[in-house]
Amino acid sequence: MTFVAFKRQMDANSMIGVASFWEDVRVLHLPVRSHKDEVDLDKVLAQDLPEKGLYMKCDRLKVLDRPADGKPNKQMEGFGRVSVLGRDFSATSDSVTYNQAKDQIIFTGSETGPAQLKKFNRPGEAGETVTAKRIIYWRATRTIKTEDTAGISGTSSN
Repeated sequence: MTFVAFKRQMDANSMIGVASFWEDVRVLHLPVRSHKDEVDLDKVLAQDLPEKGLYMKCDRLKVLDRPADGKPNKQMEGFGRVSVLGRDFSATSDSVTYNQAKDQIIFTGSETGPAQLKKFNRPGEAGETVTAKRIIYWRATRTIKTEDTAGISGTSSN
């Protein structure tokens, strides 16, 4: 399920499967037992996210519904002061692209600052921090690829 909260405006076109949201956008993407379940965003965020859960906050969001091979495939593009949280990572960037089918997230920095990804190996451990112009993170394999790397610190178990 994908739950989106926003302050200003939403535009949607169900014919092409696109929805756009503006201002203080918060999105929670996670597996649920039933799409009828109530979502209390603050309550969910007060705990560890469930496996495959993803939370994003940004200024503007575009959600595309692009099923692939009969399976769901949400694609999201976030812009402006983006922060993303998963069960085993957190990140900040100027923009982000998420592809559910690939289980891939691409973080892109800007002229004013690079993207940063913190990957946690185990709860309570510092893990590693990657800073780069562009960071590609595959969640299933916990693999990171960078472009214009500014720094890597910490320890990695992979």
